[in-house]
Amino acid sequence: MSEWVYDSIVGFLQSPLWADPVNSFVDEKCVVFDPEEENKLSYHDIFKDYQALVERLLEDFLSDLGMSAEQFVEACEERGDKQQEEHEHLFEQVSAAQDFIIFKSMMIQRNVTLELRALELLQKRLGYSPGVFQQGAPEQAPG
Repeated sequence: MSEWVYDSIVGFLQSPLWADPVNSFVDEKCVVFDPEEENKLSYHDIFKDYQALVERLLEDFLSDLGMSAEQFVEACEERGDKQQEEHEHLFEQVSAAQDFIIFKSMMIQRNVTLELRALELLQKRLGYSPGVFQQGAPEQAPG
């Protein structure tokens, strides 16, 4: 039983039913997570909201399959670490709902990624990087 259950879980975690609400939540809330700051109270509030979102999505999925949370855990454990490594990025989002450190790391990583993308777009539009975004370099406009 565990193989089809595990494959169903992976399929769900790759589907828009999971990815859209989770990625939207992360993109919207990650802006407050700073890699250089200590934990803020708001981090824990956001973490609780994320836990509720993940729990609701997984409960709805498991209910649709007629499966219990115990069967979900059992299926994941039976597949072993090797199979989970293959889908590690998918299971990180689930693990993040159970572990604040993983959650915070995921949010910081996403915030940095979005900031770098914004910087790249700005650089493409302007044709140069504003000095404020360059360490130790004065702003230089194209000649």
